[in-house]
Amino acid sequence: MLILIELRRSPEGHLEGTVKTGPEDRGHPFHGVVSLVDALEAHLDDPQGLRFSGGGDTEPGGDP
Repeated sequence: MLILIELRRSPEGHLEGTVKTGPEDRGHPFHGVVSLVDALEAHLDDPQGLRFSGGGDTEPGGDP
């Protein structure tokens, strides 16, 4: 599953944005890191299967 994360900084300087599964998805807004994780989990059937990767060359489910 492809997940898009739109990041921005609030006027107060906090991390905020939207987690989406595609351009048509209205997404789950978040404000802060804990809220970001909650928004990511809302898009996954198995939250334990979530892996972060710094690059686009890894296979799905591969090591980050």
